[in-house]
Amino acid sequence: MCRQDRGDTWRQRAAWLIRPEYLALVPAIALGWLWFGSEGAAIAAAGLPAVWLARRPPRGGGKGEATPAGTPRAAIVAVLDRAYEAEEATGKRTACLVVGLDEPERLTETYGLTALDRVLSRLTERLGGVLREQDEMVRIDGNRFAVALAPARRLDLETVIQIAGRLKSAVAEPVSIDAATAYVTASVGFCLSARAPARSGAELLTAAELAQEEAIRNGPAAIRAYSADIGRAARDRDALTDRIEAALEAGEIVAYFQPQISTDTGDIGGFEALARWQHPERGVLPPAEFLPVVQSAGLGERLGEVILGQALAALRGWDRAGIKVPSVSVNFARAELCNPNLVAKLKWELEGSTSNPAG
Repeated sequence: MCRQDRGDTWRQRAAWLIRPEYLALVPAIALGWLWFGSEGAAIAAAGLPAVWLARRPPRGGGKGEATPAGTPRAAIVAVLDRAYEAEEATGKRTACLVVGLDEPERLTETYGLTALDRVLSRLTERLGGVLREQDEMVRIDGNRFAVALAPARRLDLETVIQIAGRLKSAVAEPVSIDAATAYVTASVGFCLSARAPARSGAELLTAAELAQEEAIRNGPAAIRAYSADIGRAARDRDALTDRIEAALEAGEIVAYFQPQISTDTGDIGGFEALARWQHPERGVLPPAEFLPVVQSAGLGERLGEVILGQALAALRGWDRAGIKVPSVSVNFARAELCNPNLVAKLKWELEGSTSNPAG
């Protein structure tokens, strides 16, 4: 914290001494002095530290809540921007970390939305306890926290990894929910100010978010540092997102049939339909590259319909060719399996398939 910042902080705290909660102690101090001398006054004045702690500003300038600058996200960006502005004069660098809860939907399904709010509130306290006085932390969205580390001259990769590990460990401690105990984990992504794509708080925060998303893909409870490769992969995913819907409708995503062979007889017992994207520019893409894009775009059900339709068409073709294929397995996402209308939908598709043998 620079000298001016320290001065501002102490002026703010000095101004609080004239607040009602502090002035309420003045009569008690005076009476203590009148009745018992200096010792009595000292006993009454002992209440000042308790009130001070109760009224002191939250560590990190208001962790977990918005500031006058606007949204919590805008607040953390402003802190990072100030760090960049002061970097040349001070030689000190910062870093941004993003901590995100792993599988929050599982916690909600098990304990309910109220429990999730309670866990996040508890995590706010824990993460704040791990950080230093000058660090800043806000909750930027539902299940993620952003941290701006106080600028320092020796803020290197190893130091930030250690801080990320402490944050992850703080989350991993059991949380009591009514009569139950919940165990949660978090994935952490971070970016050093010197490695951000551009020298701005917004770019630094975005880079840390991309690193955290990469950590989730390699998690749970993973830690990842931002790199140029992560940035390129994110741009590739964005490009896929822009055309995923058109690809589904244009027939670019097709079913590849993997044989299921009996280990006892060596006979083919059926096939498994696996989705592949025949991308016009990038060639055949495996599911790992485009399934997250499909899910994030809300097109998981549409993908299931496409692959199911192609599987049924393949069965009809094999039947016409006199090739005996006992079954074809089709994969469904979790959301589809939870759909109460799934059985009726499958029945509809099967009836349509048998009534249109030439299709």
